[in-house]
Amino acid sequence: MLEFAGENIRWDDLVRWYDYEELKNILVERKSDSKIWDLTWGKDEDGQDVITGYTYTGRIEGAQNCENFQKKHMYYPIPQSEVDANTNMTQKADWQ
Repeated sequence: MLEFAGENIRWDDLVRWYDYEELKNILVERKSDSKIWDLTWGKDEDGQDVITGYTYTGRIEGAQNCENFQKKHMYYPIPQSEVDANTNMTQKADWQ
């Protein structure tokens, strides 16, 4: 069912199957699952500060900066060496 499943080229499948809005939602939903926890401190029998547990802060951190995903990231820029070699070619406007 999945042409490249397990071959570490999933990105190409995602770009082919989804438009920008769907893909951004998928990335943010999948990558924003890092919960932020605060340490809970207490004292041991010697009066020293020790960690006694963790308290969930209610915040979720966006992992891997996926919330900054832009439409231009769906496509690769033209390599600069190719743009330099061909005077009739210009870089895509989003990547200039």
